[in-house]
Amino acid sequence: MNRKRILSILLILILITSLAVSVFAEGGNGDGSGGGKNVPLGLAESSVPDGSTNIPTDVTITLTFNKNVVNFTVKDNNMTCFSLSDSRGNNIPVTVLMGDDQVNPDIKRIVNIKPSSLSEGEAYALTISGNLTAKSGAVLGNDVVLHFSTVAPAATPTPAATPAPAVTAGPAATVTASPSQTVSASPSVSPSPSAKTEKKEKAKGTAKVKEKEKKSSSLVMEDTDDGEEVTPSRTHAQPVAIYVILGLILLGVLIYFLVSRKNNKKDPQ
Repeated sequence: MNRKRILSILLILILITSLAVSVFAEGGNGDGSGGGKNVPLGLAESSVPDGSTNIPTDVTITLTFNKNVVNFTVKDNNMTCFSLSDSRGNNIPVTVLMGDDQVNPDIKRIVNIKPSSLSEGEAYALTISGNLTAKSGAVLGNDVVLHFSTVAPAATPTPAATPAPAVTAGPAATVTASPSQTVSASPSVSPSPSAKTEKKEKAKGTAKVKEKEKKSSSLVMEDTDDGEEVTPSRTHAQPVAIYVILGLILLGVLIYFLVSRKNNKKDPQ
C-alpha cells in the first residue's frame, strides 16, 4: 500500500514538472509566440522611429515585435514583408536578417533591416506588410510605415575672394589709323592725381612747343621783294652784314683821324 502511494506521488510530481517545463519553454503562454495567444501581432519598437531625421546612410534598422516572427514556420513568409522606397517612389533593395529562435530564443521577436545604399539628404519610407505573421498565427493586418530622412551632405566651404590689384591708369594713348582718321583710346579707369598732374604738365609743354613752331613758321613764310622765300637764318644774316660794314667804316674813320693827327704833330704850321 505504501509502495503504491509513493509511486503515485512520484508520478504526479513528474507530470507537474513536465508541464512546468513545457510552459516555460513556450514563453509561459502555451502557444510559443512569446506574446500571448490572444494578443494581436504588432510592432513594439524600432531603432529608427517614424519621423526620424539625420539618420546615417549606413544604418541598420532593428525592429522588435511583440510576438515570435522568426520561427521557421513563418520565416519564409516574413522575409518578403519588408520594403524600402525613396521620396521619388524608387525601390531600395534591403537585406532582411532573422536569427534562429531554436538556438537563441532571445531573438525570436527581432528583425534587422539593412538597406543596400542610402543617399545623403534623402527621405525614405520603410513599409512592413500587413501579411507579417507570428508563430501563433496572428497577422499584423495593416501595413506599418516608418518615415525617416538621412543626414544632409556636408557644406562645401566657399573660398574667400581675392581682392583685385589696384590699377593706375596712365595718360590717354592716341593711335593714328589713317591720314583722315584719328582714333583716341583712353582707359576706362579714372587716372590717379599724379597722372592728372603729369598730364597737365605735358599739355603745357606741348603748348609751348606749338607756340615756338608757330613763330618759326612765321619767319620761314616771309617773302623778299623778288618773291623768294627766305629762311630764318637768311633773314637774320642781313642785319649782321650791315653792322659789320658800319663797323669797318667807323674803324677806317678812326684810323684816318689818328694818322692825320700824327702827321700834324710832325709838321706844325
